[in-house]
Amino acid sequence: MFTGALPEAHGIRAYEKPLLGCATLFDAVVRSGRKVALAAVKDSSVDRIFRRRPLDYFDEPYDPEVTTRATALVREDRHDLVVAYPQELR
Repeated sequence: MFTGALPEAHGIRAYEKPLLGCATLFDAVVRSGRKVALAAVKDSSVDRIFRRRPLDYFDEPYDPEVTTRATALVREDRHDLVVAYPQELR
């Protein structure tokens, strides 16, 4: 979803967490001069595969902290895009 590419292009074909080198939504937003914040559960796939990009990363221990962090980031209004990535399905 964040790459807009098929597995053949981004390289993820199994449940693994490689650092992605392909272009992503985050790269496009940063190139346009905007700031991105990514709040995710520590060591989750989204926390790991988009690293080494000029984003503000917030890794939290559990879903409630991700939600709290993302809510605070939206309220602070310092980022143009805030992505929250909790892990648990409800």
